[in-house]
Amino acid sequence: MLWNRKKTNLQKTVVIFGKEFPEVVQNGIKYKYVLPVLFDKQRHFSAKECYAEVIKNHPEYKRSVLPTDEEMKKLIIEGAGRFILDGANSVPLLEKKYGVKIRGNYKYPHDMSDIEYNFYKFDRYGLPAFNRYANSEAEAYLYAWDSLQHDPSTKLKTLQHLYKEMIILNPDLAQYKFDVNSDKELNFFLAGLVYGFPISDIMAFIKGNTADGRAYAKNQKENMQVLEKYGINPKDIRWIPSDETVRNLVMQMQNQKAKSSVFKTAIDKLKQKTEKAFKQIKNSITGRY
Repeated sequence: MLWNRKKTNLQKTVVIFGKEFPEVVQNGIKYKYVLPVLFDKQRHFSAKECYAEVIKNHPEYKRSVLPTDEEMKKLIIEGAGRFILDGANSVPLLEKKYGVKIRGNYKYPHDMSDIEYNFYKFDRYGLPAFNRYANSEAEAYLYAWDSLQHDPSTKLKTLQHLYKEMIILNPDLAQYKFDVNSDKELNFFLAGLVYGFPISDIMAFIKGNTADGRAYAKNQKENMQVLEKYGINPKDIRWIPSDETVRNLVMQMQNQKAKSSVFKTAIDKLKQKTEKAFKQIKNSITGRY
C-alpha cells in the first residue's frame, strides 16, 4: 500500500510516495521534505517556464539571468519552508488531556489515515487557490510551480471530485449543505475532515466565514468563557468549536465531575469502614493484655 504509517526506533514516520519521512510536528511533516519526491513524481517544467509564470504574477522578481533548473528547485523548496501538511492534532490532544470524545471519525479513500489523506488531496489539488500572496521570491516560485502542476481552471472540479469521493465513503455527510461551487468552502470542508473536527464545527466555520464575522467572534468568546467555567483551558481549544460541540463538552465534563463525586463518596465510606474495623480489631487485641 502506498499510503501508510509506521514506527521505527520510537521515531514516528509517515511513508508518502514510497518514501519515509519523519513527523517533525504533531501528526504532520514539513511540505519541503516531500517536494524532492514530487519533482520526480509530477510533471516536469523547466526553469524558463517557471520563471515566466513568476513574472506574470510578480514582475518585481524579474532577473537579468534566468535560474537553472537546480536553482529553481532550491527556490521552490525554500518557498515551502513555512508550510506544513498534517492530520488531526488539535482535537486528539484535547481529548487526551480532558478525557473527552468529540472527534469526527471519517473514512478516507483506500483506508488512509488523516495525514495520508491530506497528501493524497494535495497531490491532486495542490495549494489552496484563494490564499496565494507571496511573501518572497521563493514563495513566488513555489506558487508558480504549483500553478503549472495544477491548472487553476480545473481546481474547482478537482475539489468537487474529492468532495464526492468523501460523501460516498461517509454518506451521512451529504445532509450538510454549503456552496459546493465555492473553492474556499470546499477547501474548508475537506480540511475539517482531515483534522477530524466534529461536522458541526466544520459547518459553523464555513458559515462564520461567509456571514457576519463580528457576531461569529463574539459567539466564540462566549463559548470559551463557558468551557473555562467547566474546567477546560481556552488555550487548549486550538480551533473554533460550534455551540453543539461546546454543549457536548460541557455535558462530558459534568458527567466526569458527577462520577468523580460518586467515586470520592464511595472511597470516603470505604475509608470510614476500614478505619472502624481496624479500631475494633485494635481494641479487641488491646483488651486481651
